[in-house]
Amino acid sequence: MGADGLIDPSQFACRASDLQPSREEMAGEELATLGDAVRWEITGIATDWAGLRPWYVAPEQESMLSLMTAPADDAREMQECLRTASNGLAAYAGDLVPIQRDLADLQTWEPLAVDFTTKPLYADAGRSGWDIPVGYRVWIAPEVGTFTDVADGLSACPFEGETLLSAPDDWYFLDVAEAMKATLDMNGLDEVPHQG
Repeated sequence: MGADGLIDPSQFACRASDLQPSREEMAGEELATLGDAVRWEITGIATDWAGLRPWYVAPEQESMLSLMTAPADDAREMQECLRTASNGLAAYAGDLVPIQRDLADLQTWEPLAVDFTTKPLYADAGRSGWDIPVGYRVWIAPEVGTFTDVADGLSACPFEGETLLSAPDDWYFLDVAEAMKATLDMNGLDEVPHQG
């Protein structure tokens, strides 16, 4: 957020391009591959070691031949842990995709008008589509228009190179809708410029 309380993309901790879900997914796949490789190698060594039974006969035979049991168990547990981590990274990568898309949208969003309103006010105002919105706060870019007159009780002030039209927070929503629509009418404003 900027000092003005609005979203400021320049202050985001990261850019959309910094989020790379495919890299997270690849890292997860590499973990799973590593777990499989370790288990495969240790299982192969344990099998070869156990194959010594007919040829290795000594009083310590059983303790010697059981030495590979613990590493084989550890390799199986390691494979399971790495598979769990791999699944976690795959899920994380899936969660990053919509976040990356939303972040990219926010970084490039340059609206012509923004309103801060309530549901009752929005419903009562009867404005939609390309209509300039009404609300307790309406921020309008110069391309949309300027305010030379405002209804009693409202204020219009320059804000971030645009104009912020404000109504008192304690006003009833019907009063806000009426004053905002009157202000738009006074200034000959109706729609956000658009093609078509």
